[in-house]
Amino acid sequence: MNAHQTEVQGLWTEIQRLRDLLAKPMPEYLRITAFVQVEGTWIAETDCHDFAEYKALPAAIEVKGIRLGKTGWSSDRQYACYKADALLGTHV
Repeated sequence: MNAHQTEVQGLWTEIQRLRDLLAKPMPEYLRITAFVQVEGTWIAETDCHDFAEYKALPAAIEVKGIRLGKTGWSSDRQYACYKADALLGTHV
């Protein structure tokens, strides 16, 4: 292989690696970084580095038997927030 072919092969390998990474499903479990009760409402936080990651998070989670709805994202602190008092619905 010449230098150009080697470079193309390397780029192709990287493209395949990234494609496989993007094709992976969202993990079934989220790492909860905080779970506290504030003024009677349970709040959970999870790491979230950008808006695309926030949009990919589930709309609701359950922690210790408590259902919480996704309510926001902090780009400064890079976390997503779930609250127990969020209004949740189901698909009909």
